[in-house]
Amino acid sequence: MLTRRQATMVTLAAAGTAGWSNAFAATVTAAEVVARIRRNFGARWTESQVDGFAAGDPQLRVTGVAVTVMPSMATLRAAVAHGCNLIISPESPLYARPNAIGAPGPSSAAETIERLRADPTYTAKQAYIVQHKLAIYRLDENLRAAARRPLVDGIATIMGWRGRRDPANDQIFVPPPTTLNALAGSVKHHLGINGGMRLIGHGDMPVKRVLVVPGRIDPVAVVKLLPQVDVLLTGDLREWELVEYFHDSWETSAPKALIAVGRILSEQPGVIATASWLRPMVGLPVRPIHVQDPYWRLPA
Repeated sequence: MLTRRQATMVTLAAAGTAGWSNAFAATVTAAEVVARIRRNFGARWTESQVDGFAAGDPQLRVTGVAVTVMPSMATLRAAVAHGCNLIISPESPLYARPNAIGAPGPSSAAETIERLRADPTYTAKQAYIVQHKLAIYRLDENLRAAARRPLVDGIATIMGWRGRRDPANDQIFVPPPTTLNALAGSVKHHLGINGGMRLIGHGDMPVKRVLVVPGRIDPVAVVKLLPQVDVLLTGDLREWELVEYFHDSWETSAPKALIAVGRILSEQPGVIATASWLRPMVGLPVRPIHVQDPYWRLPA
């Protein structure tokens, strides 16, 4: 179930795709769309072991582009329903990195793919991609390195923090004075969280500054910024790294709080910002597709 703010954002983004001419359809390939994105990145684009075509034919003629946080079966069906056959996502559709598929040599990801080749979930998804002539491009590392930071912009927009950025760091925000409990409640509401939020810290802790890191996390980079903030709002992180750090910080004079909402929900608000950002680059219809919280929890 979308919140009112999420529904408004999705409606406005969808309205931006209305009225496109069919002249766009089937005039460029998926590879050419990616080339346009790369040209717009310019020198900021880096060759990546993560970014790349994860499924489908790069020479596919593109009828529309869908942007989603997770290319699940539900997302692929939605893309097809909207006439989009190129899906761009920071995540992989086939449960491993794109370069692991068919990769020689030892690789846990490649071994996973080999074991899944006869699995009904894997084969059904592959069959759907082939049947509907889809191409899926994973845009992850370059998206995170972009000067625009659309994934962070998405969190800022949905939380109402666009005018509250720290001028010295675009990942740090200064919300109205609040507490950890109140902030967590606001995050839960605006991100549409059903079950996947985890907290470290005391609920009555005053919160003045928040560091936003959607998706996965770089512990070294985050630790450098923690002295400047009270709370880290992020996606997923390893329990033996920063989770332990946050627990231990409450034994010191500089305690820090953590709000972890899971990778999908932390990146989800950035889908609309990413779609809007990519649209003028590719010159094609670009539609954001929403993904619901995949988790649920037992009632207390």
